[in-house]
Amino acid sequence: MAPAAARIRLHPGRCRDVLAEIEPDGADAVFLAPMFDAPRAAPPGYPLFRAVAVHDPLDRATVAEALRVAPRLAVKVPAGAPVPVALERRRLEHVEGRAVDYWVARRTG
Repeated sequence: MAPAAARIRLHPGRCRDVLAEIEPDGADAVFLAPMFDAPRAAPPGYPLFRAVAVHDPLDRATVAEALRVAPRLAVKVPAGAPVPVALERRRLEHVEGRAVDYWVARRTG
């Protein structure tokens, strides 16, 4: 296993509940991958995952909690999607991919 991969910890559950259990600065970064409103083509079996996934929209409280836990937050969005409302008014970096894009916010102050 690559050294960086060995440092990744997954925390299953509703993201805001999980984030509330992590101490301030308890992570280097937080990655959120909300379910897309309009699903794209997916590999076989993915519809089952979608059926049991949490579909809560990303909100400002969750963004604030993620940035309490880590200095960086990356949010996956569909390719070409605008900035999620919950990330508006933040300094962002936009990373474009082929099928998905990422908006990266950094803690300020």
